[in-house]
Amino acid sequence: MWIIRKCFPVFIGLISLLLLNKPVNVQASHAQGLDLTYVCLGGNEYRFTLNLYRDCSGIIVSNATTIFLSSVSCGVSFSTPLSLISGPVEVSPLCVAQLGQSTCASLPPCTMPCLPGVEQYTYQGTFTFTQNCTDWIVSFEECCRNVAITNLAAPASQSLFVSASLNNAGGLCNNSPIFTSSPVPYICANQLFCYNHGAYDADGDSLVYSLVAPLDGPAPGTPISYSSGLLSPGYPLHDTRGMIDFDPLTGSMCVNPTVTLPGQVAVIAVEVAEYRSGVRIGTIIRDIQMVVLQCGNNQPRQNPQDISNVVNAVRTDSNSVEACPGVPLSFAVMFDDIDLGDVISVNSNIALVCAGANMTTVGTNPVVATFSWLPAANQTGYYNFTVTIQDDGCPILGTQIFNFDILVSPGTSAGPDVSYCPGGSPVPLLARGGTNFNWSVITGGPGNLTCTNCANPRATPGDSVLLEVISNLSPGCKNRDTIRVNVVPSFLLDAGSDTTICRYGLAQFNALATPAGPGFSPYTYVWSPADSLSNVNTANAAANPLDSTRYYLAVTAANGCTITDSVDVNINGIAPRILAKPVDTICENAPLALLTTVFQDCGPTSNACSGPLSTA
Repeated sequence: MWIIRKCFPVFIGLISLLLLNKPVNVQASHAQGLDLTYVCLGGNEYRFTLNLYRDCSGIIVSNATTIFLSSVSCGVSFSTPLSLISGPVEVSPLCVAQLGQSTCASLPPCTMPCLPGVEQYTYQGTFTFTQNCTDWIVSFEECCRNVAITNLAAPASQSLFVSASLNNAGGLCNNSPIFTSSPVPYICANQLFCYNHGAYDADGDSLVYSLVAPLDGPAPGTPISYSSGLLSPGYPLHDTRGMIDFDPLTGSMCVNPTVTLPGQVAVIAVEVAEYRSGVRIGTIIRDIQMVVLQCGNNQPRQNPQDISNVVNAVRTDSNSVEACPGVPLSFAVMFDDIDLGDVISVNSNIALVCAGANMTTVGTNPVVATFSWLPAANQTGYYNFTVTIQDDGCPILGTQIFNFDILVSPGTSAGPDVSYCPGGSPVPLLARGGTNFNWSVITGGPGNLTCTNCANPRATPGDSVLLEVISNLSPGCKNRDTIRVNVVPSFLLDAGSDTTICRYGLAQFNALATPAGPGFSPYTYVWSPADSLSNVNTANAAANPLDSTRYYLAVTAANGCTITDSVDVNINGIAPRILAKPVDTICENAPLALLTTVFQDCGPTSNACSGPLSTA
């Protein structure tokens, strides 16, 4: 579970020091955050969207910009323009009463001491590819980064560079993920803070997150050095624990930043990779900036740190439920703020992530948010959504982002029927769809299960048996399934005798499974471990291990019976090294002397040896 604790209150003097009392060249820098995404419109036409987040104490940005596209495999490189479609939109984390004190304020401008201001600019444009390539790189570079950045070397001389990879070969029409969380959070020192991007993929692709080094342009991008040898992509800012928490499956990152003067301003780059049916089809890199402040108030929180009032679903942990298609589910979460006068607002991207879902709230502090959804039959899968809570504290709003999961399961499944033979190993069973399971015998038996109140018993029945498993999924779901364990005739397997070889030598296996004939042949073979084996799927594999190794052979007959045997290959010493020297020139039909050098005094040993040379 990821518990999100965000804090945006501010110590005004420190903010003034961080963002206003900068060297003069700060006016040449402004880029604070950036992400580049794309949508496939069909016919090789794509719409690209660039979101740029500007530090309002820097220079003004332009009304148009350019992205670059290149492919190594196709040997092409060019650019295409993007136009400003939205902005500037102020996204400063300030309460309404203090917006006039933002560095973004212009009429009239803010008076000292000003508060940090951030504006979002959105650029967009379409482009039609004339070539189908597997390795398109779409990139954007903006000069320059903020001089206030503390975790990068010479930040004001570094560009902000992001990229996305795209594959349009073979008719692939992929949409990149989009983000629903701002990449410019202000956080509190000495308080645990967790950040989530709120990423959503319209294609339902699996997303995997990685922390990477921030990049300087031009393409393909150059990793920027960190200001301290203690910092790295996996540890981009100083934490009281000497580490940060990062979840590659959800992108959630938790930090407990230290107090440093003048303060930490950390750039963090995250790569999001898309996988479809296990194949990587695209990536995007997002550049975010965290400003660490000393805070004096309390941020809103999830309290208790659990979900409640679960209807037509199974709670799998403190922020996850499992449900079934066609059955309306709901659950509730409570939020509060120990500053009793604060009013909490709640927003979520659940309607975007889970089509047809909605959220309702009751109260202001505490506030109870209820999430409801009727997943359709074609909406099975894993859904990750975020909930953002925000108080109305001044001057800077206290905010947290929470991560929740819904697994829409097709129902309880015991898997396909299996076979067992008396000479084989117990048959492993595995139930899915639910968290609690109960197994029982319907016909035949006994099942001889190693456990009946578990997900994964092992069966050794004396006769063929039909088993049923019932889960704790809602009765409106498919919460039971059956599986037949067929008892079949066994066979004999001999993997071979143990053997001893010299290191770098070769051991030949000649396994034998009997009898042959109907019901047994053909046999299938699987050797393990696979390292140092010539072929893992043959009876006559060869092994050349560097150390003594036990190899296991699992053989399955045509009737489904699987028998396992093993053979040990022991290493004892190293064979003498022999060097056969080549002869550059020979004459036709002339005698030829073959010269072989044997390194003497090197008997069977596992250690290095030396001695006089003998030439034969």
